[in-house]
Amino acid sequence: MHKQKTLLILTLVVIIFVAIFNYIGIKYNLYWIYKWYDIPMHLLGGFCVGLFSLFLYKNFNKNISIVNYRRKVFVFVFLILLFVTVSWEIFELIGGITFLTDKGYWLDNIGDIMNGLLGGIVAYLFFIRNKKCNTKLGCINNQNNKIIK
Repeated sequence: MHKQKTLLILTLVVIIFVAIFNYIGIKYNLYWIYKWYDIPMHLLGGFCVGLFSLFLYKNFNKNISIVNYRRKVFVFVFLILLFVTVSWEIFELIGGITFLTDKGYWLDNIGDIMNGLLGGIVAYLFFIRNKKCNTKLGCINNQNNKIIK
C-alpha cells in the first residue's frame, strides 16, 4: 500500500508543477516566445500520466501475475500514454491552440507525442528500478530480496 500512496502523491506533486509552469507559460507568453517551452511540459505531462497509470495498475489489478510482470506493466502504461498524448493533440487542434495550417504542425505534434511517451516511459523505469523480474521466479525487490506479486 505504501508504494501506491507514493505513486499517487508523486502524481499530484507533478500535476501541481505542470499547472504552475503552464500558468506561467500562458501568463508570460512563454509558449510563443520560446518554442521549446512545451517540450518539458509534455515530458512532465507524460511522466504524470505514466505515474497515474502505474497507480491504476497496482491499485486495481489485484491478481498481478509475476509471469511477464514488466512486459504487462509496460504495455498497460504505454497504451494509456498513447491514448492520452494523442487525445491531447486532438484537444489542442479542436480547441484552436494549434492549426493544421501552422508551419511544422505535423513535426511538432509528433514531437509532442514522443515527448509525452518518453516522460511516461521514464515514470515506468522509475517504478521498476528496484525490482529484478524473471519469468520463472517472479519479481524480487532489490532492497529486501522478497518475491513481489
